[in-house]
Amino acid sequence: MVAAGAFALAACATGWRQPTSVRISTDNDAYLFWLPPWERTDHEYTAGARGTAEYAGPSGVLPLARWRRPCREPAACMRHSFSLGQELYTGEPPPTPGVAPAAHPSHRTNAAWLYVEAAERDSIAGDAREVSVRVGVVGPPALGEPMQQFFHVIGPKYPLPVDWNRQLPFEPGFVATVARRRVLVSAGEPGASGTPGGAALTARGSASLGTILTGASGGLTALGVFPLAGASQSGRWPRVSVSADATAYGVLRDEFLDGTFFRSSPRLAKRAIYGEGALSLGLWWSEVRLGYRVARTGARYDLQGAPFNWGTLTAEWRPPR
Repeated sequence: MVAAGAFALAACATGWRQPTSVRISTDNDAYLFWLPPWERTDHEYTAGARGTAEYAGPSGVLPLARWRRPCREPAACMRHSFSLGQELYTGEPPPTPGVAPAAHPSHRTNAAWLYVEAAERDSIAGDAREVSVRVGVVGPPALGEPMQQFFHVIGPKYPLPVDWNRQLPFEPGFVATVARRRVLVSAGEPGASGTPGGAALTARGSASLGTILTGASGGLTALGVFPLAGASQSGRWPRVSVSADATAYGVLRDEFLDGTFFRSSPRLAKRAIYGEGALSLGLWWSEVRLGYRVARTGARYDLQGAPFNWGTLTAEWRPPR
């Protein structure tokens, strides 16, 4: 559903041009597959979904002419994309039925964020820069309760969803982000099609400004790509990717902890700095890429008892040119 909406959004903006890639990703703390379903958490950042259609060349939406670097072939070194996404945040459920949420130590208010995004990226000689803008809504129109209820009905072994009568109120929101990623050391071309594999160490950073999020982050990613069945210049042999990354976040404002920007709502004493580590596995085969990522995010507010774990499933299709 999210992917279809993203593709429709992109089609309207680009006049039904063929995308260079279509990507679907879902986040959930239920993706900790080594745990029995009833032991998997269902709080903090509990779920997310995102559909993205990416196109070659600069966009006609974001005014980045001054920021973009010159490129002989814009279709080769520039990309733009349109996305539709949703994020769900829930407080830790009461320890026993009938206990009011406010009596539980976490005190976190449930929240949903439904948004559309336009992004543009250039990548020249291992140096990638991106600007993105997200616009959307929080509160009941973000459809947090029906989305969570739907998935818990089809997965009855998972814990029952929390009471969405206690959630952030409706308001519009936005966030603009600039990001940069630079390859520090590389062997081969691990991300290029038509090559058997390689390895790279990449540094990355970003800064965001908006009602939803204001802050910055920085980190390192180590990536290795290995062929499963020999090397092929066509790039059609299956390849496996393995990556590890560490990220530090500094946050001035977080809508889901500080409360809504224009209206009064509950807030928590957030932690301005926290960290995150992640491991990822991927399978690349011809035009298809499948991925699994598991992340451990540090405590983000004072009353949060411990770091929390969650996973991401990704599927990407790159149509042949």
